[in-house]
Amino acid sequence: MIERIEALCEAATPGPWESQPSGDLPDHKDIWSESGHFVAGGNIDETDAAFIAHARQLLPLMLEVVKASRAEYDEQLAECDRKDCEWLSNRLWGKSFTALDNYCAEHLPEGSEG
Repeated sequence: MIERIEALCEAATPGPWESQPSGDLPDHKDIWSESGHFVAGGNIDETDAAFIAHARQLLPLMLEVVKASRAEYDEQLAECDRKDCEWLSNRLWGKSFTALDNYCAEHLPEGSEG
């Protein structure tokens, strides 16, 4: 499932992104890439614009952490006796990976980029 999220990141306009004032609306922002590409705009308030802009940089970084954690989890799962693995899947990692997999399956169909 991580591959689907990576595909979204790779298909998006390269970052970093930043929020900038949106024309005559002082409380609204547009999102621009560092290279000057317009990403999104219109009626985006300042806090949502900050979230969108930072997500472009943070999501790929967080994916690296998730992949490393997932690799460690999978390694532990492979090494344990099957009868003793229930404790591992009930840990936060197991529950989090299940939730992530379920979200991706529901919202990011395979081969989809959004």
